[in-house]
Amino acid sequence: MKLINMILSFIIFVSTSYSQIGELHGLIYGVDAEGKKEKLANATVFWLGTQTGTFSDKSGHFVLKRESNSDRLVVRFVGYRPDTILIAKEQSFVEVTLKAEFTTDEIKVTGRQDATIISSLDPVKTEVITTRGLQKAACCNLSESFQTNPTVDVSYNDAITGAKQIKLLGLEGSYTQMLIERIPNLRGLASTFGLNYIPGTWMESISISKGAASVLDGYESITGQINVEYKKPENLLPALFNGYYDNSSRFELNIDDAYEISQNLWTGIFGHFGILQSTIDRNHDGFMDKPKTTQLNLMNRWKYDNGSNESITMVKALYENRKGGQRNFFELKDSRFFGFQVETQRFEFFTKNGFFLNPEIQQTIGTMVSATYHKQNAFFGRNNYDGNQKNAYINLIFQSELMNNETSDFDIFLSSGASLLYDNYNERFNDTLLRREEIVPGLFTELNFNLFKNFILITGIRVDFHNLFGVFYTPRIHLKYSFDEFNVIRASFGKGYHITNIFAENVGLMSSSRNFIIQENLKPESAWNYGFNFGTKLDFLGIPVFVNGEFYRTDFENQVIIDTDLNTQEVNIYNLSGNSYSNSFQIDISFEPIECIVITTAYRINDVKYTLKNNDLVEKPLISPHKAFINIAYSIGNDDWLFDLTTEYNSSGRLPNTSNNPDKYRLKDRFPAYVLMHSQITKKFGKLDVYLGGENLLDFKQANPILAYEEPFSNFFDGSIIWGPIMGRLIYLGFRYNF
Repeated sequence: MKLINMILSFIIFVSTSYSQIGELHGLIYGVDAEGKKEKLANATVFWLGTQTGTFSDKSGHFVLKRESNSDRLVVRFVGYRPDTILIAKEQSFVEVTLKAEFTTDEIKVTGRQDATIISSLDPVKTEVITTRGLQKAACCNLSESFQTNPTVDVSYNDAITGAKQIKLLGLEGSYTQMLIERIPNLRGLASTFGLNYIPGTWMESISISKGAASVLDGYESITGQINVEYKKPENLLPALFNGYYDNSSRFELNIDDAYEISQNLWTGIFGHFGILQSTIDRNHDGFMDKPKTTQLNLMNRWKYDNGSNESITMVKALYENRKGGQRNFFELKDSRFFGFQVETQRFEFFTKNGFFLNPEIQQTIGTMVSATYHKQNAFFGRNNYDGNQKNAYINLIFQSELMNNETSDFDIFLSSGASLLYDNYNERFNDTLLRREEIVPGLFTELNFNLFKNFILITGIRVDFHNLFGVFYTPRIHLKYSFDEFNVIRASFGKGYHITNIFAENVGLMSSSRNFIIQENLKPESAWNYGFNFGTKLDFLGIPVFVNGEFYRTDFENQVIIDTDLNTQEVNIYNLSGNSYSNSFQIDISFEPIECIVITTAYRINDVKYTLKNNDLVEKPLISPHKAFINIAYSIGNDDWLFDLTTEYNSSGRLPNTSNNPDKYRLKDRFPAYVLMHSQITKKFGKLDVYLGGENLLDFKQANPILAYEEPFSNFFDGSIIWGPIMGRLIYLGFRYNF
């Protein structure tokens, strides 16, 4: 028996040794610029000169078969220096530690550390508002997430519906492409109320880029992109329970949780409930300052990753009911008073899949598939609007290195593919019916040239074949030159298109007595955008000061003009027959004068003009051409206390022409300048965060936001001339609890 045991032990030893020699096991770590060491998941590992490779798992571990014709192991991970290691024949295990390739230029804009970051590496200047940045204000939804950021303006569409709109480069949000995890979203019928459909606690980050975008994402970006990343279930963060209440009686609850189903499969569940049922009328004009709103929002996410392919799937359902207008309409149920109601049902689905083909040359295929159904039924006084939209989107992307010379810092990376966009619109506004079916297949290719060490050139072209409007050609170029890790200049140039949805994008004008007059067949909107920006680091009395400056110009070849100047009782809609442009200049400065205090200042100029039917080139109304901004963030201890204060100045701007109204309903030519102030205090108690904040602390309100409010069915009634806050001071209290 002893002899048998010895023989068996020898056989097992030999077999194990042979197995270990036939495979290489390893662990991959990364060390960042601050010396922090962590395991790297999905690092690329392959034998030099072969196509045999693999990826590390979430614990940084990998197993790779030995190759007889190669003994050099190449390890790569984005953001770290690649390494090539000589592996001995008898070696069965290796531990690899990659060092950071660069020090990220994290310019602190809205908070300490990484509240908002701007990477010096990205060829396209992109501001990323992280989870920390989102927690600097109430951020109940996407529309309220830009309060401590000077880049994006958010304002009310009108004084009645509570709908909010964003402006980028001084132009409406319809010219900014909205993305959810790189998939186009919040388009068409969702363009007005869609910013309210994404709860703040669901978001991991928001990326903002101005000017021409990548051709991979479609032809619709004109002024820039805003991309929202939801929280990832694979991160397995503790479950979050969030509550919010403010002095307008708005109450919200949010919950999210994640589960690891197996080593390769995770799921996340997200829920949101919001309600506001008060009838507040602080300016005593008989109209509710905020609409009554009920929203139920649910989402389920799945993530699968086995090292060689990755899949992300999401399903989402939303119901929202908002109603407002005159208090007597609801309290007395009397149709002689003005009321409005918008009921929305929305369902979304998307799945993204990535397949790794050849790790040595980073060759992958990615697919994106999404589908959306949006139904909206509404009335605004005596105006009735119903609409539904069915949308489908498919994007197939092939990516690969074409050239990589590790000794000369010169490489070329290819991204190419095809897409298909489908939209079916069915709208009715009073007696006007609009039906449109769009089928748009497209082809695109983009080349990324890393020239020398500090220069990047990206050239892209896409061609889309629109079944209604012909061929769209979309060229785009990006340039970036880095003098060093802190001094960077970028330039961009490109074209974009937009198909106007007249009624869905102008819901605010339905809260008036104006008649919609479409004077001609409307063409697609198209514009060229040119941009230049720089980032630099200065030293002032030993204090690092980060400075960013930028200039963007948008030139329209065609624009659909929404003319509210010609006649106060009409909305005249027609194609551009002259010049229309936007010039936008912004500079922002961020510094930390003493430890734990971060100050960000910004100044912006927007020069936006268009040509009316009478050939007058006029300043776009309801825009503040000048804006000054300062944010002060202060933290105590290990972020046990967080204080945040934001102040912004908005200059005077032009008002629409009301000269043909009776005297009592005429407005001045310009609205006055005004100042807004917001603040929040957060206290941490272990797993519990409690925050108290205030918006519009100076209690500034636009006087008489509704024209002819006492005669809501007269020819002069108009609730769409909004240039400032319509609600006064808002005080809120909230909590976040991580289980």
